[in-house]
Amino acid sequence: MKKHFLSLMALVAIALCAKAQAKIEPAAGQNWWTYCDYTDESQLTHWGYSSPETFDCAIKLAASDKTVNGAMLHAVRFYLRSTEQISDVKVWVSRMLPRSIDYADVVVSVPAEELHAMSEGPMDVALPEPYEVTGDTYVGYTFTVGRITSNAEVEPIVTCPTATGNTDENAFFLRSEYAYTDWFDFSTDWDMYVGNLAMKVLISNNRLGDGAVELTYAGDGVAVLGGGMVDVPIEIMNNVFDGLSAISYTIDYGDHVSEEYTFDFPVTADDFGKPLYFYIPVFPDTKPGYNTPMLTITKVNGKPNTAINNNALAFPLITVVEPSLRRVAVEEFTGTWCGYCPSGIVAMNRFAQLYPDRYVGIAVHFSDGQSVEPMQCNDYYELAQTVQSVPSAFFNRTWVLNPYTGSEGAYWYEYQPSIADFERCMDRPTEAAIEVHPVWDEEDPDIFYATTDITFQYDRETSPYGLAYVLLEDGMHGDGRPWMQHNYFSQMKSIAEMFTDEEMLRFVNGDDYVGDMVYDDVAVAAWNISKGQIGSVKAPIVQGKQRTHEFAASIGSNTVYQNRDNLKLAVLLINNENKKVVNCAVAKIAHEEETPTSINEEFWGNEELRMKNEESVYDLQGRVVGRVSRSEMSCANEKDSSFFTLHSSFKKGLYIVNGKKVVIR
Repeated sequence: MKKHFLSLMALVAIALCAKAQAKIEPAAGQNWWTYCDYTDESQLTHWGYSSPETFDCAIKLAASDKTVNGAMLHAVRFYLRSTEQISDVKVWVSRMLPRSIDYADVVVSVPAEELHAMSEGPMDVALPEPYEVTGDTYVGYTFTVGRITSNAEVEPIVTCPTATGNTDENAFFLRSEYAYTDWFDFSTDWDMYVGNLAMKVLISNNRLGDGAVELTYAGDGVAVLGGGMVDVPIEIMNNVFDGLSAISYTIDYGDHVSEEYTFDFPVTADDFGKPLYFYIPVFPDTKPGYNTPMLTITKVNGKPNTAINNNALAFPLITVVEPSLRRVAVEEFTGTWCGYCPSGIVAMNRFAQLYPDRYVGIAVHFSDGQSVEPMQCNDYYELAQTVQSVPSAFFNRTWVLNPYTGSEGAYWYEYQPSIADFERCMDRPTEAAIEVHPVWDEEDPDIFYATTDITFQYDRETSPYGLAYVLLEDGMHGDGRPWMQHNYFSQMKSIAEMFTDEEMLRFVNGDDYVGDMVYDDVAVAAWNISKGQIGSVKAPIVQGKQRTHEFAASIGSNTVYQNRDNLKLAVLLINNENKKVVNCAVAKIAHEEETPTSINEEFWGNEELRMKNEESVYDLQGRVVGRVSRSEMSCANEKDSSFFTLHSSFKKGLYIVNGKKVVIR
């Protein structure tokens, strides 16, 4: 009988001595599973705190992980930095983090003569018999440091680095004799930067078979009727033991099923038990509109997909009648306090130079909590909290990337690789065209108006869309340290000859703090920036029919902007089903003798003639709350034409009508 079926009341555990083997090669149907991404031992790191004591190290195989839940454990792989002062090495498996290793379900002692340092490779220890993972399971190893004689004993625990430096969930638990007397989960402390525990487990899983791929996510796509295939993002769980080289799939559109397509990976994916995120090509539907076709993974490496569950998912697909011009909103999160943010400035300038008609730049300055940020935009506070590092940028809220190094994560001295990311975002089809026309009120210098024209290229009974507005300023500057740009690139002068970007060289050859800075595209105010204004794009969506949204706002209380003549207005059309920016536009706020009247979306057809004698009513947040005929308005004081009394059924309060302050009594 296997140990894990024994009664806990017996308080017994399988405790055996095992010979540490040379590298164990997986048998058929087996593979090494790990939280670490490394190809050789040179990529591993180490951690510790200079203390001679006993260390218990572990990882958790979570019940929620379908790759390991239900699997059989066969062996454990770990590393010892040195064996000079190391003793009492044990490998163990337990249903819970044990208060004593002796209470673990399986305990395997490794004889001292079988120990070897990581310079000779990993320690592979076979379990006495396969152990079935049913529910949360902890796998660990224990060792004792006798004396501190070298750095190998100061930092004896071998770890692997992560992208953020932090420990991933379930990837490192520690208990020690003195320093950590209770089990500690390193993923809960973001200030430690110890990485994940360098450990692997050899598993087999008959539930998955030898060619199983589970579909865990399918994103959205927009395609053009009669056009070519478009890329749709998907995420799969790679449960293929011998490497994944191709998947085949079909798409059920409801009234027809596509032929079987095959996606070949450029490089065989060997990341067993890990999610893979990539794009697959998808044909448009045979008719325009919104649909949720079913994507099914039919084959893996040319053989039937043996995944029992989750081999199919529905995904949103919009098929449009014709393409619309797409712009890219780059919302860059930055600050003058940020030493790496000069690269973001260079990136934003480059986008503006290369694609002036397709780029909508939004530089969102925010404080790190310790420094003064003179251009801080509090309206972006909620979104700024989602950013893990700066500079970071939302590209139409589809990708979050470093605006300079981009998705490739290239070196700073290379010429801006993120241009390819910008172009990829720009070339994706969109379901709507959008333009914005902002103008200043001629009587009140603090008020501006905007009309936004939207034309969709498909029909839909519901509307998930909303409009967000951002007030931007060019040419911002100031005196003193808060206006100087912190510059880490000044420390790279020794490799200046490697930089191929002339604009980056300005900062490489500059000081630690760069003065005389001029900042463009700075967000100084925003309205409904997270989701867009509710009701600003009302249902139904009608293909080819232009609709207009009216917006008004005041900058009277804004203390961030400097010069109203340098202000411009950006509008973002947001799809709240996928949280992405569908399209965007930007325009300088113009000066005109008369605010143009635009047709509001609620007044099509027979309403157009009546609208000639009507005005839109705005609340103080710039939202259109209704319309009123001019006959309902009377001047309260003929000498002051900016103050009116409105005789209507509106709630009492202060409103704006045609640039004039209106009190409803």
